[in-house]
Amino acid sequence: RITREARFKQPQAFMDHAVLGDAIQEAKTVAATELPFEFMLNALRLTEGFTLAMFVERTGLPLTAILPALDAAEAKGLIERDHVAVRPTARGRLFLNDLLEMFLPRHPTISNQETLPQTPPPAAAARRNIPGIHRIPGRAEHGIGARSRPPLPPH
Repeated sequence: RITREARFKQPQAFMDHAVLGDAIQEAKTVAATELPFEFMLNALRLTEGFTLAMFVERTGLPLTAILPALDAAEAKGLIERDHVAVRPTARGRLFLNDLLEMFLPRHPTISNQETLPQTPPPAAAARRNIPGIHRIPGRAEHGIGARSRPPLPPH
């Protein structure tokens, strides 16, 4: 069982609760569909990557849960792998966010896609300029927090 924890953000609230032995504001058990992403979030930041056995051991999931995403990432030159380990390439480290996105539960390469809702939330629909949804300019349109590098080029 993997749990995400959030601590109190305000220093005084954190200290008040820490003294009582309870500095955790929120705890959430990670769903099985999120385990591949959660694992990759940590493992793909390492230059040496991870072993396939480690994925099975830490998540309790079979390798088939991530094979489509691994195939897609390898085809784009973001990882290199053999029968023992997976490592991000230099390109994969440069485009780490794009690589990690491939392991999100709603990404088309994840095999459990049919169990997840197919309709995007209203905010996502607005970002795509779907008729009937009014778009409110965001920070990126004003040059604030815009992506600092170009999108992932084709491999």
